[in-house]
Amino acid sequence: MIKIERVPDRAVALIWHLRTDQETSSASRLLGKFLSFPLIVFFLSGSFAEARGQSNVVSANVRQRYQQLANRFEGQLKQLATKYEDQGQSEAGVAIRELLVPREEELLTVQVFQTNGQPAAATPPAPRQEWQVALTRIRKQHAKELFDLAATAFRAGEVSLSYDLVREVIVHDQDHGSARSLMGHTKHRDQWVTPYAATKLKSGQIWDARFGWIPKNQLPRLENGEQLWKGQWLPASEVTRYRSGWASAWEIETEHYTVKTNVSLERGVEFAAKLEKLYAMFFRLFAGFFSPREQLALMFDPPNRRTAAGKTDDVARRQPKRFRVNFYRARDEYMETLRPFVKTGLDISTGMYLTGTHTAYFYVHEQMDESTVIHEATHQLFSECRDHRNGDGSRGNYWVLEGIACYMESFRDRGDRVELGTWDTPRLMAARRRMQKFIPLERLVQLDLKDFEGPDVVDLYVQSAALCHFFMHHDGGSSREAFVKYLEEVYLGRANYQSLTDLVGSDFATLERQFLEHVTQGKTR
Repeated sequence: MIKIERVPDRAVALIWHLRTDQETSSASRLLGKFLSFPLIVFFLSGSFAEARGQSNVVSANVRQRYQQLANRFEGQLKQLATKYEDQGQSEAGVAIRELLVPREEELLTVQVFQTNGQPAAATPPAPRQEWQVALTRIRKQHAKELFDLAATAFRAGEVSLSYDLVREVIVHDQDHGSARSLMGHTKHRDQWVTPYAATKLKSGQIWDARFGWIPKNQLPRLENGEQLWKGQWLPASEVTRYRSGWASAWEIETEHYTVKTNVSLERGVEFAAKLEKLYAMFFRLFAGFFSPREQLALMFDPPNRRTAAGKTDDVARRQPKRFRVNFYRARDEYMETLRPFVKTGLDISTGMYLTGTHTAYFYVHEQMDESTVIHEATHQLFSECRDHRNGDGSRGNYWVLEGIACYMESFRDRGDRVELGTWDTPRLMAARRRMQKFIPLERLVQLDLKDFEGPDVVDLYVQSAALCHFFMHHDGGSSREAFVKYLEEVYLGRANYQSLTDLVGSDFATLERQFLEHVTQGKTR
């Protein structure tokens, strides 16, 4: 990330409110589930460290309760599978046991929900046979209990965990209305979609993985190798030549991104879809990065939510935030665009995010990999998702600004899910080789930007990446929420040399020992 201007510092008011429109009754029911007086006290009772001290017992109980629910659900599935296997229904047993595949504990995984109106990759069969009805009943009951636990997690300040649980509710009960509402989904015909997608679908458009959002009646011509150019249908190869000039480049719009590219329409759509998956992972992991009011807005007041009458009121009728990305077909174009803004490091870069232009820049090249895109796009998300000082005003603590983007390079797209945290990434593997060059954590948190521009920059980057992995994964992620609050404090310019230890509730000596053990013992695939 290259920083060329200061982000304005705006106070974020902790005002709790509900709109007094036709949505109030349904929103109130959800708020009744998730909010209570203790939650307001939690957020308004002083420092996060103090609040965490009051709530860590509740948080531990939430995680213990989740494990109990998971164990009971697993037992119920095994019992059900055995029952039908004993009756000679082996196919039923296999189908039930598929839900028992253990999750990779080392990884953070997010299920990708189809919310653009396209059929899901694997639609669960409608319960017809006896075993299907029994399985559906067990899963719906498990989803209900998970949703109740999500409310408890939210009240305890475990916002990211609460999001996790709500998403898991949908995995087990895809038609859980309250969970879908909390995720900002709305019903369009018989499918759950985002309000943005609903608007597109109602206007006669469809999402195609090759061409993006297009009028449905254009799909046959696009599939026939034609594209529109100034109102005329021409061979796609001809349009590609016209679009090769940057002034005439394609602009692909998705819910959260505008990608401008002169590479190709298909490559631009693929690029934008990847960024949308990163966006979903980002908000799943870093919900606690936002203020309490913003958390409520994300969960209970998504942009363009429909009222009970099916309309969008003036308050809600607003465009969602879109992040700008430029994707060039040639390095020369990339260099020419950035040279006026970037004085050093441009020649060796393959991608860059500039705070001053609010744009991320990339170009196609033979060695192009996903890690640079994810790294710079992560900087963009942290920099633009809320108003803050981008670290200005914090004492030290620069390590986490780069470390979290390096950690996010472990992002892996698995189609129906995305994963994060594998050790099999260049920086994390390098961290193991360079452990002898690690500096004490107490020293690391005191370093500023200028310290990361010296000869030890490689070692500092890999140590910072590994340290972020530690806080995100160690002990089942028990410190993850506190670490996210630490990220918030740094970005808001309020962090000092003690902020990290205060928030996670542990001294540097203990963290040092646990961190080195974590790096040594982490599993590779």
